[in-house]
Amino acid sequence: MGLFDLPWKLIVALFEGASGVVRWLTGNTVRMVFVLGVVFVLPLSIALVGFILSGTESSRGAAWREYFQAREEVISGREDADWLEDLVLLGPQGDFSGEDLRGSTVPKLWSLQFAADMELRDGARLVYSSPAEAEDRLTHAIELYDRV
Repeated sequence: MGLFDLPWKLIVALFEGASGVVRWLTGNTVRMVFVLGVVFVLPLSIALVGFILSGTESSRGAAWREYFQAREEVISGREDADWLEDLVLLGPQGDFSGEDLRGSTVPKLWSLQFAADMELRDGARLVYSSPAEAEDRLTHAIELYDRV
């Protein structure tokens, strides 16, 4: 027995097995179409559906990301609730485009509610020190809550 007998026998057995599968597959047209459909079409369709759904999820994720970025601007004091309301309802505000946020439903409503909460907080804080400004803030908060 030579050094290459075992590898050669394995190669021959592999090709015999592969040719047997090819003969079995091509022996019946219906079987061939079914197997090729399962092997190629099913994984391709699963990948396509996954790609489509990931694009939808990606746009939702972008809207939430913009919401949290804008929320952070308001919490940090760099911007106010009016800025957030304008970003959501009117259009871009400075560096913030807000495209995905305006096109969304749930993140947009959360943004308006957050702006209303900030107006309520500021209005309640100003009740004793500046009643006229507090009234304006509280009225604006009510208007925002009505929109939500």
